[in-house]
Amino acid sequence: MPGEDPYWQLVRALNEVPDISLIIAHGGGVRLLEYAELVRFSPRLLLDVSLTIMKYRGSSIDSDLAFLFRSFDRRVCVGTDIPDWPFEDVQRVIAEATSTLSAEKSANILHVNIEQFFGL
Repeated sequence: MPGEDPYWQLVRALNEVPDISLIIAHGGGVRLLEYAELVRFSPRLLLDVSLTIMKYRGSSIDSDLAFLFRSFDRRVCVGTDIPDWPFEDVQRVIAEATSTLSAEKSANILHVNIEQFFGL
């Protein structure tokens, strides 16, 4: 267990290197919206929710993810989290989670944000 809150450790580190570009992996878990707020303040940060979308299926976090996908689509991305979950399962869950979004929002979350982050 961490000796101090990892969120505040990250905030301090980001303040020390304000020009860093960083993908925050796992989306903050149960603190998803708190980490989303952090990402909101820096165009150099991107929130990867691949672990969160799989680990907390069926919980209230599904609603938080749906909210982020609808209103925060330019700051979120998804990976695969292999080997923790089979690729096919992750693909199915992400397809379900993005099925009601516009094509633009889905594209942002699925590939555009990460492509822009890496300058592809």
